[in-house]
Amino acid sequence: MRDSGTRPEPGNSECSHCYERSVISALDSVLAISSDKFVILAAHHPLSTHGPHGGYFSWVDHIFPLTNLNEYLWIPLPVIGSLYPLIRGMGVSKQDLSSNKYTNMREQIEGIVIKYPNVLVASGHEHALQVLEGPAGNYYLVSGAGVWGDVEESLSEDDDTIFNGRYEGFMILDFYKAGKGKLSVIRVVDEFGHTKEVYSKWVN
Repeated sequence: MRDSGTRPEPGNSECSHCYERSVISALDSVLAISSDKFVILAAHHPLSTHGPHGGYFSWVDHIFPLTNLNEYLWIPLPVIGSLYPLIRGMGVSKQDLSSNKYTNMREQIEGIVIKYPNVLVASGHEHALQVLEGPAGNYYLVSGAGVWGDVEESLSEDDDTIFNGRYEGFMILDFYKAGKGKLSVIRVVDEFGHTKEVYSKWVN
């Protein structure tokens, strides 16, 4: 048994599993003692997304798959191009929700978060803006489009979609003395950094 403050050695699956359990247990404990507060859980990888990392692809991905390697490689590869989304959907990349490691991480964290409706999960990873409803009424924010000219070619929506936007921008959470929290989605409209609010919502 390792000290709780010692990170397990890479490649030791037994110790890694113990470390994983300790992280999930610690997260559960922190959220439990904060159940009377509004909590923001920030991570790079989202628990849900309707972009490429979530298995959603546009016609561009099917016909011009090489643009995923270089934005200027507009070489049509019909049929062959459809293999790219298919392979991605099989979980070959651990950066996609369909991979075994990602699925395990998401299920472990969501299994805790679902117990606490006062938790908002903020993340990036996907180059788009999404506000999604979690399974317990939580909010899942995906805000990874902070670089001008680098947005996803594909973005879909599902029953849990509250807002989505395939453009550059960011999100702001304002909290007021009365205990209210306001979420604002801000779109960057040009390369000079001009912005406008495109969506807002009270979140608690």
